[in-house]
Amino acid sequence: MSRLTQGFKKATANEDKVVLVDFYADWCQPCKAISPILEEIATDPKFKTGSGDAVDLVTVDSDRETDLCAEYDIRALPTVMAFRDGKPVQKFVGALPKAQVHAFLQSI
Repeated sequence: MSRLTQGFKKATANEDKVVLVDFYADWCQPCKAISPILEEIATDPKFKTGSGDAVDLVTVDSDRETDLCAEYDIRALPTVMAFRDGKPVQKFVGALPKAQVHAFLQSI
């Protein structure tokens, strides 16, 4: 297991929070649209998922981390995956409006 993969596994294994993983690329315009929404949610201590968990954010540059993208079958950008205890539990693809991102997190 590469050092990066180990770091990714450790970051997504947070037992106290749901970890959102934002698979993005610098050239991707929809990625640039959703990034501030995800950052705002992750830095707002009052925001909780539907199950009451806080949210953390990990970003993955899909151009650099091709092995991780292949492992999680990332086929379009942006793809946002929610991890709980190191395992993916749900995902969405595309730049959703803020209200839909909130609804996504309320369903977790």
